[in-house]
Amino acid sequence: MRTNTTKAKLAEGKVVFGAIINRYAPDQVELFGALGYDFVMIDCEHGPMDLDQVEHMVRAGEVFGITPITRIPNHADDTILRFLDRGVQGLIVPHINTREDADAVARAEGLSEMHNTIGLALHTLENDHQVFRGAKKTTSLAFSL
Repeated sequence: MRTNTTKAKLAEGKVVFGAIINRYAPDQVELFGALGYDFVMIDCEHGPMDLDQVEHMVRAGEVFGITPITRIPNHADDTILRFLDRGVQGLIVPHINTREDADAVARAEGLSEMHNTIGLALHTLENDHQVFRGAKKTTSLAFSL
């Protein structure tokens, strides 16, 4: 299971630095990783990327140990699960207007922990219990109002 270094640093009270990328650019992810940035925010709410492109950008981030965070286009359950399946370690979820919206997103993110998803399966986990425990440690969730 990959460590979410950005989440770990924030938990320690440290400052983190990141960049926003709003187009398909794995080379930029690699560049920011090589420069020592902590995370990249892949903007899929305003950018034209598809899920396969997001997955390539996540892989580029893995090479340099930079945390891939994605702003997703909506807060539908299937959207959340598809992005988590691609291995992103954080989600910025837009259009959250009520507590019920926030609760629904948290539940959808929790559902991903019960599946041996593509993104998590790529990291040779041993069993579903490890997937569940590991996802809690490595996924960050933020809401955009």
